[in-house]
Amino acid sequence: MECLATKKSRDHRKRFHRDDSCPSDEGSDPPLKKQRSNNAKKSARDSETLEMVLSREEAHKIIKEKLGVEMPDCFYEVWEFCRSLNAEQPLDALKSAGLTLVGPYDILAGRFTGKDLSRASCLRHCRYFYDPPEFQTVLQGNKRTGFHIGYFRDDPDSLPVFLASNKAEEGYHISPQGENLFAAIMLYIAGELKSTGSKDPSKAAALKGISKQLKEWLESSKLDIPLENKTQKMKQRDKKMVCKLFHGAGLVVPLDSNDVGYREVPETPGDLRKMLKSVMAAATDAERMQAFEPTTSAITAWG
Repeated sequence: MECLATKKSRDHRKRFHRDDSCPSDEGSDPPLKKQRSNNAKKSARDSETLEMVLSREEAHKIIKEKLGVEMPDCFYEVWEFCRSLNAEQPLDALKSAGLTLVGPYDILAGRFTGKDLSRASCLRHCRYFYDPPEFQTVLQGNKRTGFHIGYFRDDPDSLPVFLASNKAEEGYHISPQGENLFAAIMLYIAGELKSTGSKDPSKAAALKGISKQLKEWLESSKLDIPLENKTQKMKQRDKKMVCKLFHGAGLVVPLDSNDVGYREVPETPGDLRKMLKSVMAAATDAERMQAFEPTTSAITAWG
């Protein structure tokens, strides 16, 4: 599994990548089937988490500087919930349910404090092969399937519009998972209970335990947070979508001051798939260049 199809510095790998956290950094291939393990290094890196837990204000400043976005309230509230479960290792507080806090949560754990880290390196941190720019991973699940959950933004200058999940080892499809991170966690738990709960009683008990603790924490915190899969706000966004895109999450392009916005692509999704598949199937560079011709012509026409 790749964070992105590029290599990153040793310093980035040393500071951020635990063997049970984000995808491997090295190489430039599509999602890999192997996961490396090094328990000695893992233990050392886990101990680094305890060195510093940043305040919300400090984290907000670094997230804005390194990632160029602002995080919603539910991002910080989930962090507080996880600290209530495991004060020493909040990143692993949901591990019994099969989830690990990753990505910008490493900032809250004090891992993004080095000024020698470039913004590009931080932006690549915990990115999976098929993640579009709008997708920002915050939870990692089953490494065999490459399951991860992230915030989805239509505009980097705005807050996320919903949570989504993807299984990077299986393809590029993105599934909406509620309006906030609490909803995404609860929907994940419900899905896991439905698919594996009866087969694994101990896992089912762990999932139910996290679900109960989360509901109790929300109640005690007096947080009015919607937990449904699709809220009214998400339905309103659906009406603004100008196209579905291959991944299914859709594209929202507002009109500018000159009433210029998205221009519909004349090719059907099926035609576009055929074009791209022919490029991927090419055996030689010459065949690949020839297969690119219809795509190049289409791009010229779109422009």
